[in-house]
Amino acid sequence: YVTRSSARARHREQARLRRARLVATGALVLSALAVAGGAYAFIQKKAADRERVAAVEQKVIAEGATATALESQVRTAYLLGNENLRVGKTRDGLASLAHALAIEPQHQGVIDRLYSYHLYGLPKAIPILSATGPAGERQWISGAVRGPVQRILYQNGAGLPEVFDLGSKEVVPGKWSKEPDSFASVIMEDGTLVLNIRKDMTARFWDVPEEGQAEASPPTQIPANFVTLSCTRDSRHFLYCTPDGTAHVFNVKDSKPYTQWKQKGSRLSFRETDDGAILSTSGEDFVRYDLEEKKITATRVDPDHLISTVQTAAKAGVAAIVRQQKSADGQPMASGDIIFVDSVTLETIPNSRDLHWTGFPPLESAFRVSSSGDMMVVATNRHSVKVVHQTDPEKDITFDLPVNPVFVRLSPDERLVICNTPDGTVRIFDTKTKKLAFEPISHDGTIQDLNLSWDGRYLLTSTGDRSRVWDLSVGPALSLPVVVTDEIRSSALSPDGRFITGHNGGIRRWDLTQLKADGPLLHPDPKGLACLLDATGEHAAVLFEDNKVRFIRISEPEGSDFPVWESPEPVSYWGFSQDGTRFFSNHEDLTRHVDTKTGKQIGEALKLPGPFQNIFFVPGTNDTVIYHAAEKNGFPYYTVKLRAADNSGYLPLEVPECNIGTLAISQDGRWLLAGCNSIGLITEFYALVWDLRDPSATPRKFPHPGVVSAIDASPDGKYVAIGGLEQTVRIWPIDGSQSSPRVLDDPLGVINLVKFSPDSDRLATISVRDQNSSIKVWDWKEGSIVNQPLEYPVIAEQVHFTDGGHKLLIVRPSPQDTAKRELIVIEIRPPADLKVDFRTLTQAAIAMEVDKDGVAVPTDPYAEWNKVRAASPDSWFLKAPAKRNISPALSADSGRWMLEDAAVTIDELSFAMPAVGLSRAAIAYWYQLNLNRREAELKNLDPKSTAYEEKQRHTEDLRGQIHTLVEFGKRNAPGDAAVCYYLSMWARAAGEKAEAAEYIRQALALEPDNLNYLNHSALVLLDGGDLAEERRTLEHILKLKPGDPLNQIRLGYNLWRTGGRPKAKELFAASIDWPEISIHDKAAILSHLERKEESLAAYQKIADDLKEASPDKKYDTDACVYLILGNFQAGKKDQAIAYFRDLLKLAPAANDADVIEGSNLLAETKEVLKKVLALTLARHPELAPGAEGQ
Repeated sequence: YVTRSSARARHREQARLRRARLVATGALVLSALAVAGGAYAFIQKKAADRERVAAVEQKVIAEGATATALESQVRTAYLLGNENLRVGKTRDGLASLAHALAIEPQHQGVIDRLYSYHLYGLPKAIPILSATGPAGERQWISGAVRGPVQRILYQNGAGLPEVFDLGSKEVVPGKWSKEPDSFASVIMEDGTLVLNIRKDMTARFWDVPEEGQAEASPPTQIPANFVTLSCTRDSRHFLYCTPDGTAHVFNVKDSKPYTQWKQKGSRLSFRETDDGAILSTSGEDFVRYDLEEKKITATRVDPDHLISTVQTAAKAGVAAIVRQQKSADGQPMASGDIIFVDSVTLETIPNSRDLHWTGFPPLESAFRVSSSGDMMVVATNRHSVKVVHQTDPEKDITFDLPVNPVFVRLSPDERLVICNTPDGTVRIFDTKTKKLAFEPISHDGTIQDLNLSWDGRYLLTSTGDRSRVWDLSVGPALSLPVVVTDEIRSSALSPDGRFITGHNGGIRRWDLTQLKADGPLLHPDPKGLACLLDATGEHAAVLFEDNKVRFIRISEPEGSDFPVWESPEPVSYWGFSQDGTRFFSNHEDLTRHVDTKTGKQIGEALKLPGPFQNIFFVPGTNDTVIYHAAEKNGFPYYTVKLRAADNSGYLPLEVPECNIGTLAISQDGRWLLAGCNSIGLITEFYALVWDLRDPSATPRKFPHPGVVSAIDASPDGKYVAIGGLEQTVRIWPIDGSQSSPRVLDDPLGVINLVKFSPDSDRLATISVRDQNSSIKVWDWKEGSIVNQPLEYPVIAEQVHFTDGGHKLLIVRPSPQDTAKRELIVIEIRPPADLKVDFRTLTQAAIAMEVDKDGVAVPTDPYAEWNKVRAASPDSWFLKAPAKRNISPALSADSGRWMLEDAAVTIDELSFAMPAVGLSRAAIAYWYQLNLNRREAELKNLDPKSTAYEEKQRHTEDLRGQIHTLVEFGKRNAPGDAAVCYYLSMWARAAGEKAEAAEYIRQALALEPDNLNYLNHSALVLLDGGDLAEERRTLEHILKLKPGDPLNQIRLGYNLWRTGGRPKAKELFAASIDWPEISIHDKAAILSHLERKEESLAAYQKIADDLKEASPDKKYDTDACVYLILGNFQAGKKDQAIAYFRDLLKLAPAANDADVIEGSNLLAETKEVLKKVLALTLARHPELAPGAEGQ
């Protein structure tokens, strides 16, 4: 296309020149005929000059065509590359951008996009595909204890073992990968041996040399009933035990038996000490076996305890053992301790501390001892990981988690604690800062193993059928954002580049280069109710209980005498002028203006022409734009007025009749911008722009295809950006010089915010869909995205360009706790000190090819980054995570941790849940509740109406989404209690009783004492009519949580139905005064306790509340049922019959399921209604035909 277009342009220009030459030549010929001999020489000279000019013109045209063609090539490659990156065609996108950079090395848009991709888009993990099964549980990183060799072993898609070298990023060839019928494989800790076990239980060791083919040792037959298998760190021996308590030791090289010993128990746990001996626990005893001397050198037996598990220190003669208490008859109890012991004598270390546990004893994977032996790390069953120091309790640390951890690991330098939870999340804590070191790493399955390399650089996580290796040295994408724990009431960006936040108790400055608080809280005052900042962060207003407002200059010292203004009425809304010298306060329709320097009111209180919406101060003049509600011909709408800065009166402002939905003022105060729609039955959407230098002039109008939801003016005053609910942004010249806008399409959601960069060349947008937000930075003149899009499972609230537009500050709610706010800074343009060849870097990334299964990669794109680090050692973003507290990174919860991220969109990661399977099961439940509501609404609509068709279409779409979510959740359900729980919740909401019962049964099999699961199980059993099992479940809950009022009430209902009424009354009497008891339960319980009048009063209150809430202020069907129940049980049968007749008139086919919401007495309710029906028919026989059905 570019070539053809350039050729046509060149031909057109040549034709124009030929025509021009012909005309000129014709003129000269006519002149030559008219002028005689003396003019001939002159004509010849002029013709020669023209020929020379034409030759020059032809050369210029050719050069211009070439330049135009190259410029078009660059632009085409730039746009095509960005589009391919956007749709997930990474290799094609990078190739196009590299081509553009080869033609124009300084193209700023291409450089920005490549910089953003390499900083944030490169995968931070190497996915290793493996088969499911036993091998999935034995994947680990070699050299976890010693040696520089970094190799991992896994099973490939064919079920064969493969060794992958992390240094070369290549599969190490070897004959072991051709072993048929592989059952399990393990790589030794020094990375030089592979143990492969076949299905016929023959074991062979394969040497993994640096060069050449591996040779195997002779096969060794392993019993099919072997229990534990382990290998020594020097790779000389391997061990396994059999159920009779015998430990067998074999030589690796010749596969011959070396030695053996026997212990009292049936399952042995082996660990190697720092001096090469074996510590072995069997439950009944604990021994140290010296492999050189081939004998047991120490034994420990604790009469009151079983010793189940041991862990050793790699560099010290220290071990830790798990002990479980025994009862008098020798049975294990649900409590015990973990103690430090000497690994030589097996005696408890003097003055050492222990950790007591209850429930189930910690497994081998759930605790570790540090290399020095000074501390142990334990995954507790109390939703935490504990670091226990051997002697000093002051050095203990507790890291809290949302659920119980499973595995725990400690880095070799004892700095990082790594743990995972059943939802597939890995958290990495820093023992020095006592906080998270990185953002949580999410997985789409339950983690079966995790381990660290010998140097702590690599982390391996395995879900059984997929493993990933994480490079913890990659700081930019792994380190944390800063979390602001105080509620942010207002914020501003100061001229010196600091972010200022106002809180209830004071003001805080943030250093955006380090993203940390810059000093202590400023002007603290615990009595302050709220804090407001001006646009520059230089002034603040603090509100107190007595409606007093103190005006603070933030730079002045604390305790200064600041002006105070006392408002005559409550301060409902307030605002600052841009320069901080003016302030407004509003309550209902009354607004006051205040001079912040003196604390005195300006003019009289202003009574607004309509209900208040907002007030804006115009920068520069401090005139005010008053945004208020109005009404015309029954149509409510919003409009604006302009008032003088001295509050003396209104200024002329030409405002067409329209509804103003969003409003903004340009930074220089010249332009007033509004998103509007017409008033009336026919709706037109557009934006209006007023020039406030001449506010009486008619505003410029810019059409828009949908509701305007965001608007901004460029700092240079030349453009306006208009974002809408139809998911587009349109940029228009403010002067109206163009008839069509630049259109930016954002398919990820409605546009919530638009903001120009300081140089007006970039535009940041926040788009929102389903409580998720996507943040993009656009080269809007080209219509292209220049950053790696950021996607969060929360709605980002603010974006600010900082550092001259080189960085972007994002303020978002924390996905883990939406009451908190997180500050994140990302790079938009490369810093000046960064020395990098982006073309070479991009070619390295292109070479990192990944096939459809996510199998790895023969090249290392990070090798080029290492060169960049060496060339730019002081560059801000290349500093190690330990030396910087800022995350310019994509959040781990965005799903971009996976190379195959194109298959996992942000829509599928809603609710900020770390595991995709858990997330989808939970979303299915909430979507099902939404579906139930929509189906109920459909019943009240005319099936022939447009509204019915629209809602029906949305309902069907939602049903399809639920099906997809449920199917994915079911694939993740086995072994995951949380997923089973949410699937049961979904099934109950969907009316699938059998599935609800099955999934909650699976959840309880994994976590039998989880109160949430037990409570839900009781409801499922009640739905299914299994009252006996429901009673047992409720009794179990009350054992775990004695005296719980809610479950006492539920058990009371159960006993009432099944004949245990005396006990039921006891439970009711104990719970009736519970403050949180529902009015429905209270009414029913009072009736059972034979407190008839009180019960009737409660039922009357329920009915009156329903009456008050109804549109016609009359008793509806539900209210009538409550009145029937209350009056009949109180012995007032006449009143009950009267309300029953009202019920028949209101709803001949009343839905029994809606009779008593929240109580468990539907069956009893039906019985009462049947009795009242019989009384009614006896007294009014004319109702008899059809009455039974009614």
